[in-house]
Amino acid sequence: MLLAFSVRSTPGLFVLGDPLMSVVAIGSDDIDILLFGGQLTKRGWNLNSLQYPPSIHIACTFLTEKIIDQLEKDVKEIAAEMMVAVHSSLLLLA
Repeated sequence: MLLAFSVRSTPGLFVLGDPLMSVVAIGSDDIDILLFGGQLTKRGWNLNSLQYPPSIHIACTFLTEKIIDQLEKDVKEIAAEMMVAVHSSLLLLA
């Protein structure tokens, strides 16, 4: 699953479990994953929020395959922006 590989290589994010089919759940120990999902929504993506553990997930379909490159790009960009914000706020606390 290409999206799972992309998420695993993105600092601050991880994949829950080992997706064998089309559903990929994304979590984080570093950033607010629900806020992350909200940022994806602002870019036009519709991922579902999960509560326990806090995460988001997407069911990839044949249609998703056609636009997966843009989704991966957005995931990486938003995660990078949020990681910078986390590190900046930690520096202010030091």
